[in-house]
Amino acid sequence: MFTRRLVAPKRSFLRFGPRGTGKSTWLRQVLPSARWYDLLHNEEYVRLLAEPAQFRREVEALDPGWIVVDEVLCSRLGCSMSCGRNWPARGWAVS
Repeated sequence: MFTRRLVAPKRSFLRFGPRGTGKSTWLRQVLPSARWYDLLHNEEYVRLLAEPAQFRREVEALDPGWIVVDEVLCSRLGCSMSCGRNWPARGWAVS
């Protein structure tokens, strides 16, 4: 395995690239205490798809810190991702 020389930015960021290149592994290493939403897990995906407002309530209830939304796949989301809200005290990592 190659040693990654990347450091996590101090604010929100988007990591994208081919599958199997270590994006999620790197995020787990540099953001070990982040709240993790893995959309590859069907239960999580279906739960949030059934009630999208639940994601917002959960995020707003969290203490400031990093939130990772992993496995955001264009085929599942129709290639459109928009939040429309500024989360100043929060770090977002989307993979």
